[in-house]
Amino acid sequence: MTVMRTNEPQPLTLPGLFVTGTDTGVGKTQITAALVGAAIAQGRRPAALKPVGSGAKRDAEGQWRHPDVEMLAQALGDPELDRSLICQWMLELPLAPCVAAREVGQPLEWPRLRQRLDQSLNSWRERGCDLAIVEGVGGLLCPLTDETTVADLAAWLDYPVLIVARRGLGTLNHTLMTVEAARLRGLRLAGLILNDPETPTDPLTARTNAEELSRRLPDLPIWGELDHHPAEADSMRAWSETINWFDLAASPRGR
Repeated sequence: MTVMRTNEPQPLTLPGLFVTGTDTGVGKTQITAALVGAAIAQGRRPAALKPVGSGAKRDAEGQWRHPDVEMLAQALGDPELDRSLICQWMLELPLAPCVAAREVGQPLEWPRLRQRLDQSLNSWRERGCDLAIVEGVGGLLCPLTDETTVADLAAWLDYPVLIVARRGLGTLNHTLMTVEAARLRGLRLAGLILNDPETPTDPLTARTNAEELSRRLPDLPIWGELDHHPAEADSMRAWSETINWFDLAASPRGR
């Protein structure tokens, strides 16, 4: 088990939340964007970050673009925003970050990623932001660099972790493993969000998943059970604005 928090330079203090998933494709970016929009509606000045983005493409001007980063920029309401403030490392191949970087001969280095992320957090603070909402890559144990996983990034930032899980079959196993891995690393957990990212889930599966997770994780709140439908964006925005996400955020401990 790799834990990278001890005796390392830490990011500047800024209250935040870290959004991870039980897997890739569970709707982390949609949830993160909804949280950003809700924070703005609630009078906050959030920073949105996705430190690493795999599957980026160059636009007509030769600038790297990533669909998740574009969604977060849209949620911030600033289409001209420097994308490096949101994403510190873009990779073309849609693979785990360290694999995507290795395939093109440009290793993703942990110290350089931390440095870029620290600089970005500092820039957000200088812009007057009072809340950082950080989205991870894939699941909590997704390989990040050759030595680290997304869990190490979450530990270094030391923000409370929101776990996004599917509402369908397999969620119990994936969610319980994610919670166990997070707790073994001493991560603070802010709760769960159950989401239908693509197709509607069988109502019985959705109901029993939530009931069973509540039974097995009684101290972990489920903040949302979100359906997939054509008006998803409006529905998600309405849901997200009912929760004060700033209350769930926290600064890194000991700083």
